[in-house]
Amino acid sequence: MDPNDVNRISISGDLSMLGVAEQFPLLAQFLVVPAAVDQLHPHEIDLTGVQSLDACGCQLLVAFVRNLRRHGGGTCSFKLTDDCREIIHNLGFDDEFIDREDA
Repeated sequence: MDPNDVNRISISGDLSMLGVAEQFPLLAQFLVVPAAVDQLHPHEIDLTGVQSLDACGCQLLVAFVRNLRRHGGGTCSFKLTDDCREIIHNLGFDDEFIDREDA
């Protein structure tokens, strides 16, 4: 498979309790319109532009990924900054976001 054959979703800005409402429509477009999601290729969710992340943002991402998989979206990987990785770990979301090989 060509490494460019990946569905990339980039999320930036505020993914905290205050900013989640603004991010939800971006994520929802990949769930509401199945044609927007290429079922044959893995998904890469780029969180390197996220400046603020909390439990609310993690919960939204977990719900998004679970729904994506439920709709046949397959595998998901995440591009994370060290700060995001630490927040995810401290909040107990490692199993949802961090590949076993990366941990």
